[in-house]
Order: sequence, then C-alpha cells, then structure tokens
Amino acid sequence: LKQSQDLIRRADRLSSLGMLTAGLAHEIRNPLVAIRTFTQLLPERYQDPEFRNSFQAVALKEVDRICGLVNDLLNFARPSTPNVSAEDINEIIEGIVRILETEAREKEVQIYRRLASSLPKIFIDKEQIKQVSMNIILNALQSIEGRGVVEVSTRLFTRNGSEQFVQIEVRDSGAGIPEKDLEDIFTPFFTTKKDGSGLGLSISHQIVQEHGGYIVVESQVGKGATFFLNLPVKPPIQQEVKDRPQVYEEDSGR
Repeated sequence: LKQSQDLIRRADRLSSLGMLTAGLAHEIRNPLVAIRTFTQLLPERYQDPEFRNSFQAVALKEVDRICGLVNDLLNFARPSTPNVSAEDINEIIEGIVRILETEAREKEVQIYRRLASSLPKIFIDKEQIKQVSMNIILNALQSIEGRGVVEVSTRLFTRNGSEQFVQIEVRDSGAGIPEKDLEDIFTPFFTTKKDGSGLGLSISHQIVQEHGGYIVVESQVGKGATFFLNLPVKPPIQQEVKDRPQVYEEDSGR
C-alpha cells in the first residue's frame, strides 16, 4: 500500500510538471535567443570592449536564469525518500511561485506574495510540502479564466489559544467551488476538470494530515476560493493522527 501511495504521489507530481512544460520551454527559449544573437555579432564586434562587456554580462545573466529554472524543475520532479527536517516555508513558496510565474504571465494572472517575516522553521518533508504547494497554487491559476489574481500568504496562526501553526493561504479570483462540491474535493478521483485525475487534492490532504496539520477551504461561486494549509510548528510526534482534518468550516479558524 505504501509503495502504491508513493507511486501515485509521484505520478501526480509529474502530471503537474507536464502542465508547465510548454510555458517553461518558451521562458527558456527567450534567453537562448539573446545569447545566440550576441554570439553571432561577437566576431565582427570583438574589438569593441563595451560590446564584449555587455555580451559577457547578458550571457551570464541569461545562463543563470536558465539554470535556475531547470534546477527548480528538477528539484520538483525528482523522487525522494521521506525526510523530515526543519525548513523555511517561505523559501519553499518562493521556489514554487518562480516555477509558476511563466504560466501565470501567459494567462494574464498576477501572483502576489505576502510572506510573513521571522516565521519559525517547521519540521516537514520538504519535497512533499513542495508538491502540496504546487498543487494548490496551480489549481488556483487554472481556476481563473482571463485576467485574475492569485495571492499567496504565510503567517503564524494560533488555534485554541495554544496550538501554533504556520499557515499558507492561497486565494484566487477564479470561478469558485460550488457548496455541494466542497465536501468532496479531497475525495480520490473526484474532479470537475475535463482532464483532471481527481488525485491532486486527495494526495495533498493526506500529506498535510500526515504532518499533523489540516486544510480549510472557503469558497463562493463567482468569487474565487481560498485554501488554508496549516502545518504545526512543534516537531511531529511519532503517532497516528487520530482526527481527520475538516475540509470546510463556517469559521475559517484563521
């Protein structure tokens, strides 16, 4: 069962990666065109020191940009064994947003970051939480037809006066989720997308639950949706999580 779960999680991660490929190919092509143009002009303008310096600066900048994109993609797609360690959630969110910015620009969607400073590091499996964050933010982008906005925020959140969580909020201006579907969105194979597998949110729900956290969803049709991912600050206790996280609440618990 564990092997099957790992395979399904990896398949979902690769599915998300495939959706990004066309946009990222375009993003990589642009710097390559700039480098090619400068390379063609270099022989006839080699004696011009200003041109040589400009060529060097542009080439290094564009190569670094390509390397950054490729590394982000490889880090996201690479399978990994579970490895819990103290991580900075803002660094994870920044990496995911960098990958998705190309697709957002092509869809004319603005991604805004509102990341709280001085958040404590939390004990998580970095690769698994990257997969969850990618899935939620990518879903937010895909829910928007035409121009729109996705806001990604982080903050420290206290529940019941004592339990501390790092909260990731993903808010979109998309179509929203009908109330009748809210209870089912984390059910395996439930999807409203024509080409969706119905596994992404189910896997995300399970990963967050295994970390001792929970997800809350708020939505109104025509006004977008907001996902709150809550991950505990304290180190995880090696025991089964008894309480299943609530999918939807009248009070968001923020």
